[in-house]
This record gives sequence, structure tokens and C-alpha cells, in this order.
Amino acid sequence: VELTLEKSARRYEFSASYVWSRTRGNLTGAFGDENFGAPNYVGLYSERAQNLYGPLPNDRPHLFKVYGSYRAGGLTMGGFFTMQSGTPQSELGTGIFESQTFHISPRGSKGRTPATWDCNLRFTYDLQRLARAGAPRTRLIADIYHVFSRRKATVIDQLHYFNLDPDRNPVAENPAYLNPIFYQDPMSARLGMEVDF
Repeated sequence: VELTLEKSARRYEFSASYVWSRTRGNLTGAFGDENFGAPNYVGLYSERAQNLYGPLPNDRPHLFKVYGSYRAGGLTMGGFFTMQSGTPQSELGTGIFESQTFHISPRGSKGRTPATWDCNLRFTYDLQRLARAGAPRTRLIADIYHVFSRRKATVIDQLHYFNLDPDRNPVAENPAYLNPIFYQDPMSARLGMEVDF
């Protein structure tokens, strides 16, 4: 379900959208829950194929986006803001001779990564007004990425056990289970100049 609002005028433009969606099932596609590339992996249909149904790794129920820009003289200001739900987390295990992980508990039953938001800004200034007639069009550009980044976790270790005992019960607990692996990018800025001939 998507709701969109847009407005455009001579000096500004604005767009906002909200998407509610659910992605549930028992097969993630070409990449598994741990981003292991194994399209059509037959192990998913073996005796270990239990607890597979649930929210898939890209399930983000809520997604909100806002874009806008405003022009005043030679200055143009623009920004893009995104807020989204976190992704579902599972409890996974593997065996020493297993090439693919399996679900110990129902898929997506271990909570979600934190909800995140991101904001990027761009400022440009057209120097054409200050240049001689016939000079190449020149613009100064300032980009600010991930404004006030909160550095929230975006990927969390879902592998709980490294091995199986002779009765195929999970053993050898992963001490990093549910610890963050990747975080949001930090705030950064870029200055530049663009010349059109």
C-alpha cells in the first residue's frame, strides 16, 4: 500500500511517500538469511527444512520518504529523508559439514534490527551571475550525507550455534550472536565544482 503527495512550483518541488508492505514466505531467493549466495539450494527442502515460514529478510513494514528542493537566486537547496522499519531477526545454526544454515526457531521470531532514518542534503550555487558573458557555466556544490547519523545497527549476527552433536542438536554457541556486524554510515561531507562547456 503506497500513499504519495507531490507538489511542484517555479521555485520549489516536494514529494513525500509512505509505503506499508509485508514480505513473508519460506524461501528468500538467490541469497539466504545470512547472505550466502546459493540459488535454489536443495538443503532448504531436506529434513532440516523447518521453521522456514515467516517474515523474509527484506521485510520492512513501514517506509517513509520525503524529497524537496528550493531555488532562490543562484542558490538551490535540496534534501532527501528516509525512515524505515528494521529487518526481522532469526536464530540460525550450522554444522561443520553443512554448507547452509538452518532455522532453530521460527523465521523472524527474534525481533528486528532498530528502525533507522537517514538524511542527505545538497547545496549548489550558480556562479554564472558573477562570470563574463559566454563563460562556461560553473556551480559550487556542497553535499552532506547521513546528517546526524545515529550509527544504528543495520546487520546483526543471527548465527547462534556453529555445530551439531551426533544427535543433530545445535552445539558450540556463537559468542557474537545478536551482536551488530554493520552500522549506518557516519556523517560525511563533500565539496566540489561543476563546469559545463
